[in-house]
Amino acid sequence: MTTPDRRRVFVKVVRPSRARDLHERHRLAASAAVPQSLGWTGDGLVLLAGLPGRTLRQELLSDDVVTLDAGSVVSALDSLPPELATGPRRRTWGQKAGHYAEVIAAAAPEFAGRARAVARAVDHDRPQGPDVPVHGDLYENQLMVRDGRVTGLLDIDGAGRGERLDDAGCLLGHLAVLAQLRPLREKSILDVGATLEKRFTADLDREALALRAAAVVLSLATGPHRVQEADWRHQTGRRLALAERLLDEKSFTRNGVAVSSSA
Repeated sequence: MTTPDRRRVFVKVVRPSRARDLHERHRLAASAAVPQSLGWTGDGLVLLAGLPGRTLRQELLSDDVVTLDAGSVVSALDSLPPELATGPRRRTWGQKAGHYAEVIAAAAPEFAGRARAVARAVDHDRPQGPDVPVHGDLYENQLMVRDGRVTGLLDIDGAGRGERLDDAGCLLGHLAVLAQLRPLREKSILDVGATLEKRFTADLDREALALRAAAVVLSLATGPHRVQEADWRHQTGRRLALAERLLDEKSFTRNGVAVSSSA
């Protein structure tokens, strides 16, 4: 909705028991690149100020030429306050991969071996990066963008203590799947992914990042069956192949060029 002074305001509906906590999270992160909370109600409504621009997904699926300042993505993540990195360390995408492999195996036994092989390849038993505040579910719909720069992060409900590899891998994994789903926009989406990988790997290990992205794609391979797409078995296989490609290449790109997600 729009206020009388033409500001955009959004109402987020959560469980009543969570409204105050979400409001406080936004207040805690007031200096970060997140929407300002304007208040909450006891029946589960949280009022959030709008951010300028539109989501990165909207940008990528438009007919426009998309450029993204990857440094602004890192800056937005860096702005998350240390106070959000409290409590138990989040299990990483790699550590959760076994669960998603078993979901796939139960739904489509013909993919069980491949799904479990991906899960074994991405699993790890020790931290691969320092503890930092993480968004927790960073993908293209969670980034607001204007003029090629990120103006803020949406949905910090799950923010907590984790590894930057997870946020970076989550974003790259989602972009790889989006490119597969939208072939007419594939090149533009993958080019943005390649730009992000180049910036992320200035700070993060390239192979470890590719493993996290593959783990995220494995998690997304459960989606076609979950929503009962008409050709869900075929789509599950395509996403498994995409995860395997990320493992083989050990990178989102090959020699600096985005690898096609088509299969």
